[in-house]
Amino acid sequence: MSEQELKVIEMISRMSIDRASQVFSKTIKAGSKIEIVRFQRVDISEISEEVSKEDKEATGAIVQLSGEAPTKLLFIVNLKDALKLTDLFLRREIGETKAFDIYVESTIQEIGNILASSIANVFAKGFNVEMSPEPPVVLSDYSSSIFNTVLMDEDYLTDNKILLVETKFFVVRTAFDCMLFLMPSVEATKVLLERSFANNFS
Repeated sequence: MSEQELKVIEMISRMSIDRASQVFSKTIKAGSKIEIVRFQRVDISEISEEVSKEDKEATGAIVQLSGEAPTKLLFIVNLKDALKLTDLFLRREIGETKAFDIYVESTIQEIGNILASSIANVFAKGFNVEMSPEPPVVLSDYSSSIFNTVLMDEDYLTDNKILLVETKFFVVRTAFDCMLFLMPSVEATKVLLERSFANNFS
């Protein structure tokens, strides 16, 4: 992926995250912001080692965006913060949710839907690229195990590297550490670059 292609994907990512932040706030009916704290292409071995160093119980949502620019999305949040996010979604007192259950699974699934739908919306409106999110697959395991599940499809890897979009959720001044990985397929980067020129976004 060239620097120019990377800039296009970064622009799309920031537009998508801004949109997701707005939808997230409306969903939980509370002031919230999703902020990108790191955007870069990283070697798979390096990010795997980084994730493994702080290997914690976590939950994650894997979403396949199908269509003209196939893209995979992986959202990971440590279990402790997943429980807090569930309380926020259900408008409970923080700390009421004690363990991973169907409500936590539903919350992470909904966050996956919000993120994926926001990206698809930006693709469609900004780049005339038709995308359709498939139902999120929610996993509960250690973060390294969840991460490794997305590395099996070589169509989404270029030069043994992955695109890392690391985000932080702020809800009513509370920060939630999480990681969002966007993995555009090789075909997706070509389509997005072509459409960005056509729409004067580059």
